Amino acid sequence: MSGDISVQGARNLAQVIIPSPYIQNAPRDEIKPGDLKSKALLSLWLAWAWARDDAYWAVHGTIQQYNDRNKDERVDFEPVRKKLLSLGVPTNVVSQKDELSHWMNRTEIVDVINMPAFLAWAGSTAWIPVMFNKTTPQDELWVSRLPGQMAQIKVKKATRWFLGGEE
Repeated sequence: MSGDISVQGARNLAQVIIPSPYIQNAPRDEIKPGDLKSKALLSLWLAWAWARDDAYWAVHGTIQQYNDRNKDERVDFEPVRKKLLSLGVPTNVVSQKDELSHWMNRTEIVDVINMPAFLAWAGSTAWIPVMFNKTTPQDELWVSRLPGQMAQIKVKKATRWFLGGEE
């Protein structure tokens, strides 16, 4: 069965996991309850960003001078923008100023999501210091391999786009 693991399989898994530096090195004393929750949430948002359509957001995620029919969509992402900010994503990455029109020709300048900038940030290695800082137990060798992993994600995403959504 696909979800079952044999006793020997469990032993083999333990032989790989237990000696790893991530398991052997105790977390730092500064870690407080809840510190890793934000890192787990950030990792989910990064995975969400990696699955977005960059070409779509390059057009719809930027502020346009005239006939901006995409403004409402950017405004709708306000809860996402606020969540990303609360997880440590820099303001200049996730926010842009936009002008909202109200009744009687009143306008208001507000922050809206800057989806192209967030997708670019998530697709770079700039998120690594936000994710792996003093509150995150880590294996330095593993963290050093992340830029290579990011390059593989970009290749996979470009291949999927080139082949019309197929991997």
